[in-house]
Amino acid sequence: MKDERSGILSGWKEIANYLGQAVRTVQRYEYELGLPVHRPAGKLRGAVMAATSDLDAWVAASPARDVPVLSDFKSELFVLLDELRTNVAEFKRLREETAESRQALAKSRKVLRDSLATTVSDSTAAPLALGSRTRSLRQRADWYA
Repeated sequence: MKDERSGILSGWKEIANYLGQAVRTVQRYEYELGLPVHRPAGKLRGAVMAATSDLDAWVAASPARDVPVLSDFKSELFVLLDELRTNVAEFKRLREETAESRQALAKSRKVLRDSLATTVSDSTAAPLALGSRTRSLRQRADWYA
């Protein structure tokens, strides 16, 4: 019950009505933001009381929520979109560069393979040693002949 003379509010409903908020919102304010409510000694839950002067001081001292200004939001959005476009263009360039590098590597491997095949077929000397079991093509042909 509200005591008009002393400015004491009793219970969550009265406190919530005084602040113009829902009961759960006011309870969250107590838990998260330190809303000044008082409880009977030794109690962590249950009945609460608050002085209107304490609530008024708490509201006055609480920082107002930052409301985004639309013009700041738009400028930030344009900066982010420009950065996104730049990154997408860079991604496309790197993808094309990678494809070109893969093609060049494939050509180099083919040239190397052809060169090795020519060298091995022309060679009558020792085989290319890639391991103890490796023999030149000529030695294999002689083996099966």
